[in-house]
Amino acid sequence: MKAVKKTAVTLLGLLLFITLATPVHAVITEATAFETASKMYQLGILQGKGTLPSGDIDFDLGSNLTRAEFFTTIVRAFGAEQAARFSKPVASFADVSDDTWYSGYVAVAQSLGEQLGINIGKDADTFDPNAPVTKAEALYFMLLFLGISVDSAPEKKHEAWIQQAVELGIISEQDAEVAFRMPDAPATRGEAFIFLDFGYSAKILEGGQSLYTSFVDSVPPVLTLDSYPDVTTASEVRLTGSIRDNKGVAAFAISDGTLRTLINIEDLKWQTTVSLKPGLNTFTLEAVDIAGNKASKQVEIKYVPANRLVIRNAPSLHAAGYPYQFIAELLDAEGNVIETDIPVTWSASGGSIDQNGRFISHASGTYTITAAWGDLVDTARVEVVTLTYPAPPSLRIHPIADLVWREGETVSFTPSADIPTDASSSARYSVSVLPSWLALNELTGELYADIPYNAAGEYHLTYTLAAYDYQPVTVSFKITVLDTDTTPYWDSGFPLLWESEWENKLIEIPLIPFVYDDDGDELYLEGVDLDPNLVLDDGILYITAPGNYTATIKVKDNTPSADPSLDEATITLTLIVKDIQSSS
Repeated sequence: MKAVKKTAVTLLGLLLFITLATPVHAVITEATAFETASKMYQLGILQGKGTLPSGDIDFDLGSNLTRAEFFTTIVRAFGAEQAARFSKPVASFADVSDDTWYSGYVAVAQSLGEQLGINIGKDADTFDPNAPVTKAEALYFMLLFLGISVDSAPEKKHEAWIQQAVELGIISEQDAEVAFRMPDAPATRGEAFIFLDFGYSAKILEGGQSLYTSFVDSVPPVLTLDSYPDVTTASEVRLTGSIRDNKGVAAFAISDGTLRTLINIEDLKWQTTVSLKPGLNTFTLEAVDIAGNKASKQVEIKYVPANRLVIRNAPSLHAAGYPYQFIAELLDAEGNVIETDIPVTWSASGGSIDQNGRFISHASGTYTITAAWGDLVDTARVEVVTLTYPAPPSLRIHPIADLVWREGETVSFTPSADIPTDASSSARYSVSVLPSWLALNELTGELYADIPYNAAGEYHLTYTLAAYDYQPVTVSFKITVLDTDTTPYWDSGFPLLWESEWENKLIEIPLIPFVYDDDGDELYLEGVDLDPNLVLDDGILYITAPGNYTATIKVKDNTPSADPSLDEATITLTLIVKDIQSSS
């Protein structure tokens, strides 16, 4: 009988059992039984029948599988190995001694069975651990532990169980005809392992999981893919990478959607060569471990069967400071242009070029332009020269000297400018921070105003001249407005003769409302040699007694001038105040 070494179990041969699709059942042979046992050993479901002198594991595939061994595999498939060890001292059936190797497994199997409504014993007290498990019995209990309701009608129990297993894909029609020709015969260890492996790997649990992937090994393989070209002109590309798994890899393949190719693995490394069709090629790498967990990666490679890359329009001379558009084309072997959405990569030995092929250099010299697409390259040499051209027409405002104006003046200023003929109709002036007293003609740029007497100060202005299709131009300048000192004056309508009657109270003559100064200076009044009965106070002239008086009053501003006569104005009033009592 074949044996397998503990230290070197090869599982790539299990492709007969686990592929990248639904498992295909093989004919039960000594070879397939050995391969299945090797897989289950790797997953920890089997421990073998000891070790041969050579160090190999002996699976004893030709011997009958006992009921104790059968339910042990179920416990391990449910990931309850640790629980079985702790449950070893626990009594389960009367014929299961606590000191046997299988007592804990039987106890856990009984507990699992009770949760699922399954009785694993021959009766309530008897388990019969060393009795061989029959083919029908093994199939029956496996279906129950998978959560499958089994029709146990006595008259058709065997055929019902077998048909259910066939419909679920756990056994094949061939298995049903050959292996279950005698369903009540004892199952050999090899036969039982094959049926059990089919059941444990069947994805009939919630979420499409199996017992293996739910309880034994839920970790998918680690699949790595080395770098590869996204676009190529080669019809074949070699892909490489690595793959590893904590239990073992069952299969590794690459598919293009229609064809599937198995990939060999050596020392956790893999490599394969894929053939490409023109256009986008999509491949799926898929690895399956021995438990049925999958890992996948998608590869996309665009194949463009180009033969040459040609720069079509390279100039021999080009002007510095001006951009130039280079164009490159992909050609097949017959010289036909190939269209592709993969861009050409551009570079230049000097100046600058973007990835659209737009080149510019501001310095004279000879430059090499390089276009690359995959492994295809073409170059072109271009000489850049500096050329002198007449300056293009532009807007221009001539510099403006600072302006000095004076309060009270009427002023006007128009800037000098150069305006191309084609811009004259659209040319417009604007001025930043224009004072409220100053107006602008937008067409001519004229500034004009009657400067008020309160406008003294400095004003910083900026002209802007703009026209369609031209760059606006600006010029800044300063306007200084000087203060103007005007002579105060009396209201021309102010009466110079005042007549009144004395009524035993002061007579008030308001003077301030009748004096003015156009430049806004502060004004004050001053009496000249006034009669003692006349009092000037706060702009009001008071008469304190009746009589006839002459009063000379000056109005002055607070801004001294070079000529003092310009700072004052004088009037003389005649005041007649009659005493009514004296007259009577």
